[in-house]
Amino acid sequence: MLGKSTAPKGFRFAGGDPNGPVSRVIVKAAQLKVRAGKSSWSYTLNEPSQGRIAVQLQLGTSRAWCADAPAKASGNPPSTASNDRVDRFTAQPKTPAPAVCPPIP
Repeated sequence: MLGKSTAPKGFRFAGGDPNGPVSRVIVKAAQLKVRAGKSSWSYTLNEPSQGRIAVQLQLGTSRAWCADAPAKASGNPPSTASNDRVDRFTAQPKTPAPAVCPPIP
């Protein structure tokens, strides 16, 4: 499925290829969610810990959205171990957007 406007709420994309690199993107006023992976995804999560991940998303010629978030901490005592490991990263929810987009590597 191609992108679908959910105006005024935002934008939603659902990938049609079950092995495609990006399966879902949701953009709302203060939220960016990306579900990606599978064999055709070129970004690796093969380090024991990512620490944090930055994302830059540009739809067409519009201004880019940026996110930079640490791994989500959970449990007691709080730990990022279950959310930041090889092949898995879950970001801390409600992390404020950076003042400036991180540089693209």
